Amino acid sequence: MINDSDIKRILESGPATLSQISHKLIDDNPTAPPSRIYHDVNIKAHQLVKYRHLVTIQHDGREYFALPDNLEITNPDIGPRPHHKIGAYIESLPEGATFTYRDITARFGVSMSTAYTSLKNARN
Repeated sequence: MINDSDIKRILESGPATLSQISHKLIDDNPTAPPSRIYHDVNIKAHQLVKYRHLVTIQHDGREYFALPDNLEITNPDIGPRPHHKIGAYIESLPEGATFTYRDITARFGVSMSTAYTSLKNARN
């Protein structure tokens, strides 16, 4: 269903995570079952790495797949999960800005423990 050329075509614009690749292919093939696309992308991408057609890059705790000649990450995967959104929010704040756990829980509608974990794992 998914060919090696489909994955390489998507990676021509820059490195991407498996999730980003899968979402693009789901948008391109709306009639295909998403679970099948996720499965095929996972297998194909790892096979392409095994045979050295692709390389992997570790960035911000995520694994990106890239063509060997295009290693610059231009579209980082912030993901749909709350801790990704909280991390992106923190990075967008000006230096010296202050906030509390309550600010984070109110803004994103998450529990105090999710806010704590997200802030603990934030880069800055």
